[in-house]
Amino acid sequence: LYLEVLAMIGQYLRTGQIQVRFPLYIAIVALARYIIIDAKDITELRILGIAGAILLLTFAVLALRYGHIRYPYRGRDGSTEDD
Repeated sequence: LYLEVLAMIGQYLRTGQIQVRFPLYIAIVALARYIIIDAKDITELRILGIAGAILLLTFAVLALRYGHIRYPYRGRDGSTEDD
């Protein structure tokens, strides 16, 4: 988790912006680690709930990626970020 947070901070320092995807990735990894570490103490219903949360976060990342590709950001001069 520290590596992901440091990568997010590095991205912010380089560009001055934080992409929303990075915290979502960190949340997905944290939930997956929670399942792995505490698997023997978690009930089946809680595991399904956490897996559902991971799936929901995954769909959020996919929606953000699709939105970024379909509707790219416009700069002040009217050019897209990818130009």
